[in-house]
Amino acid sequence: MNAICLAQGLMSGGRSGARAALARFWQAVAESSPFQQGGNGSAMAPALKLMLQWTDHLSPEQLNPFDLNPLRDILGDQIDFANLRRHSPVKLFIAATHANSGKLRVFRNAELSVDALLASACLPSTAAS
Repeated sequence: MNAICLAQGLMSGGRSGARAALARFWQAVAESSPFQQGGNGSAMAPALKLMLQWTDHLSPEQLNPFDLNPLRDILGDQIDFANLRRHSPVKLFIAATHANSGKLRVFRNAELSVDALLASACLPSTAAS
């Protein structure tokens, strides 16, 4: 995420653009959290614990049937992937690991997409033994 934001900012405004892009991205991520400090955040903890228990029994599609993904929305709003594929000021290498095979895939500038970036951010799940 940082590399993509840095490249986007460099492309649009040099070093100060890169700092602004990083700040804007992480601020948007923080603001998208339903578990923020204060207000209702502490009331969400039991619901989160219950949801996490269901992750062992339900697929991601079953837990999120409407495919809500605030991170995808933030990236789509803030990053111009088409322009980065053509004009990134830096070489980018985004790595993702296939969950079932463990095989590494490296995405280069010409392959940049929101899906590739989201794949690089996924943590593999571990099966309970």
